[in-house]
Amino acid sequence: MAYLTKHPKSPYFTACFRDHENKWRRKTTGQRTKGKALLVAHDFEAAHRLAREGQATVAIFREMCDELLKKVGAGTLAQKSLRDFTAEWLQGKSANKADGTVRRYEGTAKRLLELLDKKADLPIGAVTPTDIKEVFDKLAGFGLAPTSLSCERATISSIFNTAIRLDLISSNPTKAIELPDHSKHKQVKRLIFTPEQVQWLLDAATPEWKTAILAAYYCGLRLGDAVMLGWSNVDFVANELKITQRKTGEAVEVPLHPSLQAHLSAIAKDDTGPLCPGLASTYSRGSSLSREFLGLMKKVGIGNESVATAGKGNLSRLSFHALRKSFNSALANAGVDQEMRMSMTGHLSKSVNDTYTKMEAEKKAKATGLLPSLKV
Repeated sequence: MAYLTKHPKSPYFTACFRDHENKWRRKTTGQRTKGKALLVAHDFEAAHRLAREGQATVAIFREMCDELLKKVGAGTLAQKSLRDFTAEWLQGKSANKADGTVRRYEGTAKRLLELLDKKADLPIGAVTPTDIKEVFDKLAGFGLAPTSLSCERATISSIFNTAIRLDLISSNPTKAIELPDHSKHKQVKRLIFTPEQVQWLLDAATPEWKTAILAAYYCGLRLGDAVMLGWSNVDFVANELKITQRKTGEAVEVPLHPSLQAHLSAIAKDDTGPLCPGLASTYSRGSSLSREFLGLMKKVGIGNESVATAGKGNLSRLSFHALRKSFNSALANAGVDQEMRMSMTGHLSKSVNDTYTKMEAEKKAKATGLLPSLKV
């Protein structure tokens, strides 16, 4: 039977009880009143007795701790399930993240909850590193490339990190996950469009797609930014396009190229609505405009240069996003310095901008010609 002792110099009662090895143990109750301290002492003894008898489970201990906290007026351990917490986490992200990013988060969350199955309905603190490892083993079995697995881990880790900041859990179960080394896998190199290919696309495009293509090619816009452009983003007086990028929140101002300026002047309206209302509506519903653009490419005879990734999927080396890379590369080949290119594309680091820069062979040849000649 558990009992209490109290050191004359301590304000707290100490519980004395038999532990899971049936040895006498002393542990502070953290309680100043004898009644509450005795409740803690009895629960200490009960928990260790269950462990001694092989009946200990996380669920039982959690329930016991929760009841004890209520008895001594110290709150509760009651937690939301991982499923409910994830839903709230996604709702919070939807308020300050780009639509495309939120859809990616939703996809990752859906896969996590489906693979955890019934465990997703347990309190979030009951999810263990072993559970998360099993999830990633299954994702790897689906053929996800290392970079995709890394994105999945980052998103899932963010969910649990938020729970830690809210004091719902003490550790992140994704920390123990080891993923394949990216450096061992050859990254797919994206291509750029030639000016002739862009002209083919413009000639075959619908009016709205023509606007989106020109905006991407002459301002380096991503697909979402291009189709969601509004007339409020167009400043004809300053001859600039001014937007806040949906993905990064970075504000950029890009001068209107004469070809884009002429096109926008021809379709200008006296309102602040979208330049491409049909495409904007489709994008807002989550439909894939990327596939629609690939269809336009196919129509004019431009292949998407699909290649196998490190996983089981394929990746298009040419897509709408290649217009953004074409914009950056054209500026680089024209001698525009990287700082200026970054300010126009909204890239936050030189390393990212480097991946969007493809130097022409002629430009490289001229650079090589600047080296001193040697006698051979």
